[in-house]
Amino acid sequence: MKKILSYLFFASFLVSNLVHGEIISEEQIISAMKSVTSTKESLSKLADAYPMFYGTKKQILIKHFKKTYQDGNYFSYIAEQFSQAGLNDTSSPIYKNNNNDIGMVAKNFSATIAESLLLKGLSRLSYEDQKYFISHMSLLMNIAEPRQCAAYLYPERFEKNGAMKDALIEMELLAKLPDTYIERYFFFARKAMSAEIKDSPIRREPSKSQQEFATNAFDVKIGELYGNHPNLNAMLNFIDNPNSIDYKAGCDSGVVVIDAMLSLEGNIQDWYLQNYMLQLH
Repeated sequence: MKKILSYLFFASFLVSNLVHGEIISEEQIISAMKSVTSTKESLSKLADAYPMFYGTKKQILIKHFKKTYQDGNYFSYIAEQFSQAGLNDTSSPIYKNNNNDIGMVAKNFSATIAESLLLKGLSRLSYEDQKYFISHMSLLMNIAEPRQCAAYLYPERFEKNGAMKDALIEMELLAKLPDTYIERYFFFARKAMSAEIKDSPIRREPSKSQQEFATNAFDVKIGELYGNHPNLNAMLNFIDNPNSIDYKAGCDSGVVVIDAMLSLEGNIQDWYLQNYMLQLH
């Protein structure tokens, strides 16, 4: 469950026009990213990577991309991280040993950064925002097929066993929801990413005693939900057997965890969510 939402859908930049040289400056990286997001046509091309978004939903996705990139902070952050990782040096082993093109490395790196930004940013958000995120996960699980649900909750297991053919499950599920819901979720996602980029507000973290109280309450709730679940034996086998690829049991076991979090109340829920969001990254 720690790797929940490990597949995200932000900004797979097509940075194939970076200038090749011994050292690529941050200004060159920023310029390259801007060049593939500067027009409505280029943003539409980025959105084409998600064919499940069409019509009004595609327009919402394009608008989301535009708002993500418009203030330049995202590009600056990517460029800084790219340089700090030493990837702006074309003599880096990642290029020589793997015959990687710098554009492809930049594309994959930016997508990975986007994922980490959202996950890290969640721990900076308010109690209400963190609860919204858990409720969002619950909603996606309720509309997912067992295969989608299990692969979404436990990507490390189902990807390893070849059960998941792509990394777009969340987008597939999100595209089924009303336009107004999608707009609200994208607003939330940008808020989480921006919080991490700006390093503000301060990361929320429960004290040791708060964590203990919340964990004890959670253990009681999840024990009750597991004990009363009709698919208990299959769920226990899924948990105990790392080779199990029982989609329904995987989905049920993950949903029980989410339901247990949502059934907590008040400060106890707040403390537990704080701790959970810290574990996500």
